[in-house]
Amino acid sequence: MPMPSRLRHRVATPPSPITPAAARLTVAAAIVTIAGCAPVEEAPADLDALLRRTWVDFHTASDDDLATLATQAFDLLDPSARAEADLTGRQSRLDAADQALVDLAAPPSDDGTWTLPDIEAAAPIFLVKRFPCGLDALARILSEPDQLALYPEYETYTRTYTEGTVASFRDGDIDALGWEVALSANYAGLIKYAQDLRGRMRRVPLPEGGPWTGSHFLMTRTYIPWPAQFEQDANAFVQDYQIETFLPLDGDIVHLYGVWRETRLIGQTLEGDGLANIMLNGLADWDDTTAEHCAAGRP
Repeated sequence: MPMPSRLRHRVATPPSPITPAAARLTVAAAIVTIAGCAPVEEAPADLDALLRRTWVDFHTASDDDLATLATQAFDLLDPSARAEADLTGRQSRLDAADQALVDLAAPPSDDGTWTLPDIEAAAPIFLVKRFPCGLDALARILSEPDQLALYPEYETYTRTYTEGTVASFRDGDIDALGWEVALSANYAGLIKYAQDLRGRMRRVPLPEGGPWTGSHFLMTRTYIPWPAQFEQDANAFVQDYQIETFLPLDGDIVHLYGVWRETRLIGQTLEGDGLANIMLNGLADWDDTTAEHCAAGRP
C-alpha cells in the first residue's frame, strides 16, 4: 500500500563507494546466508484461508462481512505471541479468478508482445507482525502524499489520488482512498528499475465488544498493472499482488501482510528461501520504520 509502495526489493547495500561487481557478490552472499539458516514454512491452513479471503473480499465485501473476518482473525494471528516474535511463511498461490480481480494491462512501451502473466508464477510469502502505533497515526502515514519523505528508498516516487481526497479520508468523511504511483529506484548502481502500481485503502468499523481495542481497522490492496522496467535484462519484476490488514490492539497494530510476487533478482527468485527471507525482512523493516514515524508524530 504494498507504503511507499511496499513493493520492496529490500536488499542490503553496503556503504559507498562500491562497484556493481562487489554489490552483486554482497547481495548473492546475503541470499545464500539467509537461505541456509531460515527455511520459509508453509502457512497453517486456517491462516492461508484468511489471506486468500482478504484478497478476494477486499473490494466488494460489506463492512459487516469484513468486520466478521477481522474478529475471526484474532485467534489465528495470536496477538500476544506476535508481541514477542513475527510470524512468516508461505500461503497458497492465487488463481486466475483471483488475478481477474485487478486490472492488468500492457505497459505503455509494449511492442505488441505483452501477454497476461501466469498467475501460478507469482510466489507467495506472508508476514504477521505487531508494532506500536495508533490507528489514526497509521492512517495519516498510509495516506500521506509524500511517501518519499517517510520511506526514502527510492530515487523518485509520485503518488496521484484517483478515489477520494486525503483530507476527506483523514477527517472521516469517506472510508476509501485510491491512488496510482510511479517510482524509480537504484540499489548500489546494480538494480535500477521503474514501476507503476495501483493501491486502495479501506477503513472498516469494528463491532463493539470484539477482541480488538478500537472502533475501526484498515485494509489495503496494491498491485502492479504491468511489469517493471529494468535497465538490466537479468532482473525482472513481472507481477505483484499485496493485501494488508491493520488491526488495533492496546496501542499497537497487528499487521497481516500477504504478497504474491513474480520477480528475479541477481539470478534468484522468490521461490527460493534466500530471496524470500530478504523480502520478508524488508517488510518487517517497513513496520519498524512506521513505528518510528508514529512515535515521532510524523507526518
